Amino acid sequence: VSSGTPSTFNNGVLKKRGKPPTFEKVPVEAEATLPSGAELRGIEGLKQHLLEHERDRFVRAFVRRLLAYGLVRSLELMDNDTVDSLVGTFEESGYQLDELIVAITQSEPFLTK
Repeated sequence: VSSGTPSTFNNGVLKKRGKPPTFEKVPVEAEATLPSGAELRGIEGLKQHLLEHERDRFVRAFVRRLLAYGLVRSLELMDNDTVDSLVGTFEESGYQLDELIVAITQSEPFLTK
């Protein structure tokens, strides 16, 4: 198909390119009320809420996800002691990501995977 005009495949059908679609700008609703009644305003409000009220849960979930990524497998019940240890190490380091990564690579599950 060499007609000299740019074209593209769309759903298996050759179409000539036209003007790109335009989208109407819609304001983003950046406010929310949580089931607990806490009100969040924008990303800063979410960040503040997580730091003040959900830090332990957030840190544990983050450590679990990073460990699972490093182990290239889902975590199991037997990994809970490792997660507990890594959470403690992460907290003691002042939440330094590089310290957590080193601790994961030195953990028993990582070394024996």
